[in-house]
Amino acid sequence: MGKLPFSSGARQAVSLPGLDAGAPYSSRLSARSALYTEFHLLVNAHTVPRPSTDYRALAIGENRLSRPSLSARRKLWKELKARYRLDDGDPLFSAFWTEWCRCASEAERGLSAYILCALNDRLVADLGIKWPRQTAIRT
Repeated sequence: MGKLPFSSGARQAVSLPGLDAGAPYSSRLSARSALYTEFHLLVNAHTVPRPSTDYRALAIGENRLSRPSLSARRKLWKELKARYRLDDGDPLFSAFWTEWCRCASEAERGLSAYILCALNDRLVADLGIKWPRQTAIRT
């Protein structure tokens, strides 16, 4: 579990930590939010998915996310890349992009981004799946 084949020409196993019960928890969300606004700005800058280098150039080189220093831009890029797998060569990101383009509202885009983040992060997935059940049991 945790690896699914995606069809993008040749079949390729894709790592999905959010579905792997044995995957370690990461601390991607411990210090910061999901950075959805920044992610949205980067992906909305294009009409087709781009290689990681293009998104990196937008975040760091062009400072499209308006960070005051180079080190702040580099840190933000590292966090965005880890959360959302920003690369057209990544089958999970490519599948996400297809769904993103089909979205008819911002709410749908937000949900699609959350699902991408959850598939890439076991803690996000577990909190999204288990927390509501545990809360309902207590009330």
